[in-house]
Amino acid sequence: MAAGWLSMVRKHPLGWESNRKSTGARVAAVVAVLTMLAIAGSPKGAAGYYRVHFPKHAAQIKQDLNSFCMTHYKNFKQYGTVATPKHKGRPPKVPDDVALKASETFKAGKVVKAYPSAEAKKKVDVHVWWTSIKLACQENEYLGGLCRKYNIRPKQLLKRMKAVDPNLVRRRIDVKMDLTDKQKDRRKAAAERLYKMFQDEPDLLSRIYFVDECKLWMSNLAGGAIKVYCDAHDANVHAVLPCKWMRKGQDNKPVKLHFVCAVNAVHGAVYCKFTTGTTDNIDHVGNPNTPYYLKRQKKKKNVKAKSMTQLEFVHCMKELAEKANQQQRARGTTPLYIFDNPSVHVGQDAAELLAAVGISPNQVLQIAPYSPDFNQPIEHAFGSLKASFRNHLYNTYQLTGANVSPA
Repeated sequence: MAAGWLSMVRKHPLGWESNRKSTGARVAAVVAVLTMLAIAGSPKGAAGYYRVHFPKHAAQIKQDLNSFCMTHYKNFKQYGTVATPKHKGRPPKVPDDVALKASETFKAGKVVKAYPSAEAKKKVDVHVWWTSIKLACQENEYLGGLCRKYNIRPKQLLKRMKAVDPNLVRRRIDVKMDLTDKQKDRRKAAAERLYKMFQDEPDLLSRIYFVDECKLWMSNLAGGAIKVYCDAHDANVHAVLPCKWMRKGQDNKPVKLHFVCAVNAVHGAVYCKFTTGTTDNIDHVGNPNTPYYLKRQKKKKNVKAKSMTQLEFVHCMKELAEKANQQQRARGTTPLYIFDNPSVHVGQDAAELLAAVGISPNQVLQIAPYSPDFNQPIEHAFGSLKASFRNHLYNTYQLTGANVSPA
């Protein structure tokens, strides 16, 4: 390298130092841009000049060559050197008191303009909680200023906030949407109907069977165990059970199963059956309705586990009706069934299919949409029923030694 170029690689006035292994490539980039400016009056074509006259350096550069040349030319033009900045190292640690104040700011939330209800025509001030630390740092001046002051990312700030504030935890926030006038009218009509029925027949509760279904997911873990978890009725119900035949080394996608349950005020939990969206199943020991892995079936790729079908629900209702009729026959009455309104309950042929298995429309009390409070007995029962599944699955897989497989 010519002695005249040594000034280009001197130590940077801001404390930058040159990486000697790439000094030649950076000097060549400046030369290429200066040459094109002298020849054509424009830096365009600097990359082509670089490839022709400095092929060895060009072969080592992985990034865009035009960008590489212009970056180091601008650096040389501004600072008089092609030296690169030092490695910044770890960002400074946010002090505990600052992190604690940031946590309090984050937990305080914000006030936004929003419509208080579906019928409102004017926005009002509504308090909401932050759902993203990144969004909070963008919209809150104090939190954003901390990220700039300490040169850290929002996630790094959140880590420090969690370290100093044990009350800063992730929580699930349940939001109840405001109902429309039509939905409110349907709820009111359903409530009035039930109230009138109870007035006419005080012993009505003994005839009613509250029916609902719930989803259950199963997945086999890479370590050779089964994980079982349920939906939002009781999110903490889970079990990890050993299962020897599971292939190790990779986790399989979860398989969705369903179970249908019914409870009565007098007889308690009178019906509970597992079902899937595909077929009935029996393990090799002979236990019916045992949850199993659809992964064991030979299925086409990208075929998802189906939800419970209308026919499966009607089949469960037929079995429930046999028990309910027997229980109510001794009392000289007929059973009534309350369930919500998903598509499997209120589909096009639901009434005809239920009538075909002996359940007349007069025996069905369908609750209004968005009214789980009208079906509270079964909703509360699910919390206990799901907890018992851990014992059920343990007995199935562990005590009987059953290898679960489809029928």
